Amino acid sequence: MSEDIQMLFAIGLGVLCLVSVALLRSASKSRAELMRFRESMAVKLDAHALQRQELSEQASEGLRDINDKLVAVEQHLADIRVVTDVIYKYKLPSKADRDFLDQIEIDNEVSEGISQAGERRNA
Repeated sequence: MSEDIQMLFAIGLGVLCLVSVALLRSASKSRAELMRFRESMAVKLDAHALQRQELSEQASEGLRDINDKLVAVEQHLADIRVVTDVIYKYKLPSKADRDFLDQIEIDNEVSEGISQAGERRNA
């Protein structure tokens, strides 16, 4: 009987060894897959970080361009204000004002003509 127990014990120990070896191989494969997954994730995270940095730089450049354009628009508006102020200060005469000024000029010419005619008669 003792031999039977020893044989069963040996068989059980052999099976236990085989199961242990199978578990170790499976754990080794799982560890290798986990390492590959980690490396893959690290590469993807690096690529994502680089993409975010590029997008951030593009956004910064776009904002700088917008700022430059806003400064130019503000300068143009300031120039327009100056021109508008000059126009209001030295406004062009309306049609009625031009007609009135023309009539004054005509009246002055007529007065000068009459005055010169009178001086010629008196001379």
